[in-house]
Amino acid sequence: MIEGWILDTYQDSNSEGMVVWVKLDDGSVSKYIFYWSPVLHIAGNLDDIDALEVKLKEMEYQTLFGVMKFSRQKRFKSHEENGVSEVLAISISRPSKLKQVADVVSAIGKWSKFDVFSVDPKPSQRFLHDMNTHPFGRIRISNNQIISLDKRTDAQWAPPPLRQAMLKVNCKDKHGKRSSNGLVTGVTIIDMGFLGSNSKRIPIHIHLTPERNEDEFLYEVERAIHWINPDVLITNKGDSIDFPALINIASRNGRELRFSRNKRGTNIRRKAITTWSYGRILRSDAYHALEGRIHVDMGASFIGKEGGLEGLCELARMSGIPPQDLSRLSPGSAISAMQIRQSMEDDVLVPWKKNRPEDMKTGTQMLISDRGGLYLDPEPGVHKQVYELDFASLFPSIIATRNISPETMNCECCKVSEEENLRTGKLPLRPESAFREIEKRKQSNQKLQLIVPELGMYTCTKKYGFLGRVVAPIIERRSYLKSRRKVKGDVWDRRQNVLKWLLVTCFGYTGYKNARFGRIECHEAICAWSREMIIDAMHDANEEGWDCLHAIVDSIWLIDIQNRSNKDRDESISRLMAKIEVKSGVPIELEDVYEWIAFVPNRTTGVGALTKYFAHGKNGWKIRGIELRQHSTCQWIKNLQKDILEELRKRPPKESIRRSVKLFNEEIVKLKKGKIPLSKLILGRRVRNKAGEHKVLNLTAAAQLRELKLGQNTYPGRKIRFAVVGQSRRNPQDRIRMASEIKSIKTTIIGQKGDVVYYETLALRAASALLSPFGLSEEELVSRGSVQTTLDMWSGKIKS
Repeated sequence: MIEGWILDTYQDSNSEGMVVWVKLDDGSVSKYIFYWSPVLHIAGNLDDIDALEVKLKEMEYQTLFGVMKFSRQKRFKSHEENGVSEVLAISISRPSKLKQVADVVSAIGKWSKFDVFSVDPKPSQRFLHDMNTHPFGRIRISNNQIISLDKRTDAQWAPPPLRQAMLKVNCKDKHGKRSSNGLVTGVTIIDMGFLGSNSKRIPIHIHLTPERNEDEFLYEVERAIHWINPDVLITNKGDSIDFPALINIASRNGRELRFSRNKRGTNIRRKAITTWSYGRILRSDAYHALEGRIHVDMGASFIGKEGGLEGLCELARMSGIPPQDLSRLSPGSAISAMQIRQSMEDDVLVPWKKNRPEDMKTGTQMLISDRGGLYLDPEPGVHKQVYELDFASLFPSIIATRNISPETMNCECCKVSEEENLRTGKLPLRPESAFREIEKRKQSNQKLQLIVPELGMYTCTKKYGFLGRVVAPIIERRSYLKSRRKVKGDVWDRRQNVLKWLLVTCFGYTGYKNARFGRIECHEAICAWSREMIIDAMHDANEEGWDCLHAIVDSIWLIDIQNRSNKDRDESISRLMAKIEVKSGVPIELEDVYEWIAFVPNRTTGVGALTKYFAHGKNGWKIRGIELRQHSTCQWIKNLQKDILEELRKRPPKESIRRSVKLFNEEIVKLKKGKIPLSKLILGRRVRNKAGEHKVLNLTAAAQLRELKLGQNTYPGRKIRFAVVGQSRRNPQDRIRMASEIKSIKTTIIGQKGDVVYYETLALRAASALLSPFGLSEEELVSRGSVQTTLDMWSGKIKS
C-alpha cells in the first residue's frame, strides 16, 4: 500500500498517459502513469449530432485521432438552464488530440451548428478532478487506482515536507549584463532545507574556467542537484537566463541538461509568448519544466513573489492546477481555473468559447449602468487624526451576499413589480450559512427581493449563484489564514496574500468579454451596489459626527467634526463600523488611525489627486501613487523622497518643510556638480516594440538602439534599465548608458554624468509631490522658499 502527497501531474508526451509524481511518507518520490481518456461534449440539433457521430466513426478520423468512443449523455449545458439536454460524449484515447477533434467538429458544423464543451480545462486539472483529488492532496495508490484521503476544503491542511534548493548561473555578457548568451563562469546551488524549517543554507559553488571541460562541469552541476535531491528548485529568471544558459552549454556538447528526477532532459512545456494586459505589453518566457521536481522561477512568477512557495501550494490546492504550471500563470488565470473546477463539480459543462451577447440597453440605460465604483475628490492638504475604514474584499463580498452571477441576474422566479415592498434577500457571507439560508427559503417559499440600486435589475433569492460559490470559500479561507497571522510576512501572511489577488481579479472577470462565465450585467450590478454601500457608509458616518475627507471604491477616510477625546472617537468609530457592517452584510475593517495624512493636489488643476497620498499612523507609513512606489523610479529620487518623508515625520511642520527645501536644493547642487553616481540614476521603462521599430525616438527607443550596438536585446514586454547622460545629444545611442555598463564600470561611462535638466525635473516633481500638500508650489521650491516670506501659509494647510 502506497500513501503520500501529489507533487506534480502532467501528460506524458510519449505514452499520452498522465504522469503522477507522489511524495511518499518515507520522503522518497515515485512516478506513476495512469491511462485516462478525456471526454469532449457536443450539443446541437439531434439529427446533426447523429450525422456527426457517423462522420467521426469513419476510419480516416479514427486513424488520425486514435480510438474514439461515442455515447449520449444528459447534461446541464450552462448554469442558467434548469433542465438537462442530450449531448454527444466523445471519449478520446489520445488526450493530446482533444483540441484537434474540437476544431474538426466545429469545421464539420460550419462553426455554427454545434456547441462544443469540455475543451479548455487543463489536462492535469481535469484528470485530478476525475480522480477526486488535487495538487498536494493525500492519496493512496492501490490496484493502479488513486484513492483520495483528504478533501480540498480541509481547513487545517499543511504543505508536505518539501525539500528546497536554489540555483543561480553566473553568466554575463562582455558589457556586464546577466544574459543566457553571456559567458558562464560558474553555478551556485543552495540547499535551503525543508519548507517551513529554519535550516542553515549551505551553498555549493561550481566554477567553470576556460581550461575546464564543459561536459565535466555540467556533470558536476547535475550531481550536486541529485545529491541535494530537492522537491522544489527555485530560480530567479531561471526560464529566461539560468536554464537557457546551461542548455546552451549542453547543446554544444551534444547532450541534454538532466535536472529531472528521472534524469531526463529539461522539457519546454510552452514557448515564450507576448500578451497585452490592461494597456501594457507583457512577456512570458519559455517554460522550462522538470519531471519529478517543481521548478519555480521567482523572478517571473507573480504568484510566487506575492505568496512565496507556501502561497503557491495554497493556491495550487484550491485551483486544482499543479504548482509548476500555476507558477507561470496570473491570478486571473487561477480564478478562471477555479470557476472551471466549480463548474465541473456542479456537473455543468464548461463552454469552449463564450457566445453570450450583452443584453440590449437604451442609450440612457447605458449611461446609467456603465459606471464604476465611487470616487470622491479628496481635499488637498494635510489632515490630522484621520481614520481609514475599508470594506473587506468588497466586490467579492457583494458577489456573494447579493448573489450576483450570470444565471441569477433577472431570473424569472424572483421577478417583482415596483409596487411590491419586499424584504431584502441578502445572503450570509459564509458559504455554509448561505447554503442553509437558500434551503430555508425553498422550503418556506418566502418572497424576497434583491433589486440592484439605480439600475432596476435584480438577482435571484432562491438559488445560490455560481460565482458566489466560487468567491465565498476564498473569502472565508483568507479570513481564516489572516486570523493565524502573527507578523507581516510570516507563512500565514504569505498564504493569505496570494488569495487577496484572486479576489482582486474575480471582479474584472465578470465583465471581461472573453470570460467563459462572465456577463457585463454582473459587472454593472457589482459597481452599483458598491456605490450605494459607500454612500450609505458616508451618511452613517456623518450622523455619528464624522466628515468624509476622501472615498475610493471600498475605502473612506474620516475626520472627527465634534472635537471628541481619543477614547470617545474610538468608541464612536466602533459603533459606526458595527452599524455599517449590519446594514451592508460585509465586514468593514479599521485600516489605520493616522496622526496625519497628506492628499496631493493635481499638478495642473490643483484639485485633489484621487490616488496620490501619504500618511503616518499607528501601523507606520502608508504611501500611494508617488514616485517612491513606482518601479520605474531611480534610486536617487526614491532616496530623496524617503529623506523628505523622514523630515516630515520627526519634526514640526514649519521646521520639517524648511529642512526639506534645503535638502532638495542640496541634492540639486550635487547633481549639477556630478556627485550623484550613475548607479543611483538608473531608470526602468517597459519596452513596447522591437528595437528599431519605434514610432517616436524617445529615451526607451534610444536605449534599445544602444543595446543593439552592445549586442544586447530586451524583448517587448520586458523592462529596460538605463541612465540618461545627455537627453539632447544628437546621436540617440549616446543619450543614455545601460545599467549593465554602469554596474560593470565599463570605460564607456568614464566622464559621464546624469543629465542635469532631465533629473532636476524628476526631482522637482518628486519633492513637490510631498511638499505641495503643505502649500509649497514648484516655483517656491525652486526659489528655495524666497517667494514665501512666512511659513504661516504652509502650516495653515494642516487641518486638525
